Amino acid sequence: MKGKEIPLKNYKIRILTLCFAVVLLLTLPINALTRASDYIHGYAIDVYTSGQKICTDFSVDATGKMTKLGASSIKIYEYPYGSGDLVSTKTEYSTGMTQANSYTYSNTITYTGEANKKYKVVVTIFARDASGSDSRTETHYVST
Repeated sequence: MKGKEIPLKNYKIRILTLCFAVVLLLTLPINALTRASDYIHGYAIDVYTSGQKICTDFSVDATGKMTKLGASSIKIYEYPYGSGDLVSTKTEYSTGMTQANSYTYSNTITYTGEANKKYKVVVTIFARDASGSDSRTETHYVST
């Protein structure tokens, strides 16, 4: 009694499916490691304009209760001249940038720019507790 033969077409599909599954399984742990943080569970940064106002929305979700979290800095440069002229700086000590003893924090910080100008906005968010801290930085470009 002979075994049942597998058609060549089905064999190729099974091999391709197996290869895809192996590649998928190998890439998932790598992505999880590069995104993992002991302090930051998730975050969002959005920069947009409303007339001459530059609005910086940020949100930070911590992995636990942090002693301080929010935005450590928002730097606005007039762009594109060279590296840009720094026109505004907010730090974690500026009003509305951080919150103490919290799991999450979000806010919108505004700056009034000049009409018909281009700006580069560099935003750094962070989460800090007694054992350490972590941060993420993004750069956005907007026009008024």
